[in-house]
Amino acid sequence: MGVYPLFSSYIIERFYNVLPFVFSAITAGIIADRKGRKYLLYIGIALLGLSFTLYSFTLNILTYFLIQTLLQSGWAFLDVFVWVIAADIAVQKNNSYYYTYGIASMVAGVALGAFLSVVVKQLDGIQSFPISLMAYLPLFIAVALLGLIPETLPKKPDLSELIEIENLDIPIIEKLTPREKEIAVLLYKKLSNKEICELLCISNNTLKTHLRNLYHKAGVSNRKELRELFIEFLK
Repeated sequence: MGVYPLFSSYIIERFYNVLPFVFSAITAGIIADRKGRKYLLYIGIALLGLSFTLYSFTLNILTYFLIQTLLQSGWAFLDVFVWVIAADIAVQKNNSYYYTYGIASMVAGVALGAFLSVVVKQLDGIQSFPISLMAYLPLFIAVALLGLIPETLPKKPDLSELIEIENLDIPIIEKLTPREKEIAVLLYKKLSNKEICELLCISNNTLKTHLRNLYHKAGVSNRKELRELFIEFLK
C-alpha cells in the first residue's frame, strides 16, 4: 500500500497488475519444488527491494510498468512461500488446519498493513516518512532473519515398510516402542545414523540410546545382525 504506483489515468492498470502475479506464482511453485522453499524468500525480497527503489524515481508510464511488474512478482514469490510452508507444516503435523492458520495469518497481516497505511496517509499525506518506514522495515527484518529460516521443513521418513515389519511373527516387535519401530525400519533400509537423525529430528546421542535399547530387545549387537534378523523373516 505504501509504494503502490498511483496512476489512475492508466486504464490498463486494472488489467495488467494481476498478470505478473499469476505468472510469478506459477514460477515460484516450480522453484519451490525443484530448488527449495528459501529461494522464494531471496527472490521475493530482491524484487520488492527493486520496486521500492524505482518508486523514488520520476514516475511515468515506463517506471509504472517496471514498478508494477517487480512489485506484483515479489509479492507472488512471498505469498507462495507462505502457502507451501503452511502446507508443509500441515503435512508434518498431519493436520490440515495448520494450512488454514497459515493462510489466515497472512491475510490478517495484509489487512492490518493496509489499514495502517490508510490511517497514516490520512494523517500525514501520501509521501510521508511513516509510509516509507512501514514499507521498508519489514524487508530489513526479513533479511535479518533469513539465516534463522530453514531451507525447508524436515520431511517425515518413509515408513511404508513399517506395516510389513509389524505384521511379522517376531517376538521383539511387540516389545519395541513406536520410535524404536521407526528406527528399525530405517536401519533395515540401510540409512546411516546421520540420515536417521535428520529424518526423525533427533540428536545423535538420542539415537544411540534408542539403538542400545533396540539391540538389547532384539538380542543382537549391531545393525547388521538386526537387519539380517528382519531379512530372515521377510523371506
